[in-house]
Amino acid sequence: RHKLTPHWQTIIRQTGFIAELIDKFNPKTYDISPQFVTCNIEPLCRASKSALTSNQTNILITELYSKDIPPVAGDPVLLRQAIVNILTNAVEAIMEKEVRESVAGSGEQHPPAGISKNEITITATFQLKEAVDIIRISDTGIGIPEKDIANIIYPFISGNPQKDGLGLFYAWLVITLHKGKLLIESSVNKGTTVTIKIPIQ
Repeated sequence: RHKLTPHWQTIIRQTGFIAELIDKFNPKTYDISPQFVTCNIEPLCRASKSALTSNQTNILITELYSKDIPPVAGDPVLLRQAIVNILTNAVEAIMEKEVRESVAGSGEQHPPAGISKNEITITATFQLKEAVDIIRISDTGIGIPEKDIANIIYPFISGNPQKDGLGLFYAWLVITLHKGKLLIESSVNKGTTVTIKIPIQ
């Protein structure tokens, strides 16, 4: 009996996850049907990072989690995919910045001291004032022009002409279904921070 390699274990695990995700969509109405259970934020974020399919070998991903983050009522499958979409955007933004710098001949530029050129930071904390868990995903990618930030969550709007712009829209939709908020801050050539706020139970 052959033992599965870690690579094949990952493929099988992701196939099951995709099947769960498809089950939550109504193909006639395009509705999403969340199934709320108790969700712990740190394992959710760690699972989302593990589910990344984009090439990230040259990207440093840092995870910072506060202790005693209270759970939220949520659908773990939908929330996980929302976070994966945001992380995927972050990876692609860094890769696009690398390509542009290479074409422009500025690939030798160095970031400020203490900051990685290619870095994604995932942080999770609890804010007592608003009674929300907060997930922040920051990257050092290409950034979003200020004039585009207000519309970037809409479907079919993307800074990359080769993308359909549905990933961030899906994330916003899922967070909204959880009565949460999705906020975006960005600066061109410096990076983007996406903040997710989800009410605790």
